Amino acid sequence: MKSNIWRNIIQNTGLNGYCGLCGQFSTQATICPDCNSNLSRLVSACYQCGSPTPGLNHIEKGLCGRCQSKPPAVDHSVSAFHYETPVDFLLQSIKFQGQHRFIPFLAMELAQAIKQQSHYQTIDVIIPVPLHSQRLRSRGYNQALEIAKVVAKTLDLPIDYNCCVRPRANIAQADLLGKARLQNMHNVFAVRRLPASRIALIDDVMTTGATLFELAHCLKIAGANYIEAWVCARSGQLIDNH
Repeated sequence: MKSNIWRNIIQNTGLNGYCGLCGQFSTQATICPDCNSNLSRLVSACYQCGSPTPGLNHIEKGLCGRCQSKPPAVDHSVSAFHYETPVDFLLQSIKFQGQHRFIPFLAMELAQAIKQQSHYQTIDVIIPVPLHSQRLRSRGYNQALEIAKVVAKTLDLPIDYNCCVRPRANIAQADLLGKARLQNMHNVFAVRRLPASRIALIDDVMTTGATLFELAHCLKIAGANYIEAWVCARSGQLIDNH
């Protein structure tokens, strides 16, 4: 019931000047200050995979048990929010309903989290997670690229969205659970060329990490030395890493 309420609010507050969550008039942002202050920001998380983990923080570079035993190809992960209501519906409205007006807000929140949690000045290039050509045609845009454009401009970093491709059309990750997500991402990506050795990958959300870990794995094989994953939101789901 609660999810339907958020969906209706987001779908029916498409006018500029109105908060995308509560529907109240707001002169300051797409999300009004009151709603913004109530969003669940991710503070305690594993330094490497970014999974929400009480007691861990980026300053001490604490790792969850899974990353200590089977570390992924990603060296550090940064997320602005927990992937929960209403952030999940903001991201879903961007991806499936073309609500692009939420992109600047979420991307700027991600950029702020990156400034606080990453030595982003050492990153050479940003790579948005690519979509398969069929999905790109049907959707009309890559939400990861649109988010990356805002983050790159804010942090003054270059983007390379042609160096990696997704030649195999796989089942949508949202339709799968657990280890099936990892199997679904196997051999999905291809690296055309390695643009730099220190890379930041950007996506809208990380759930199990299967997508970002697989792309990072491909880039490490191609010769990348260091990879960070930057996402707007992170869920607590986990799977075995590479």
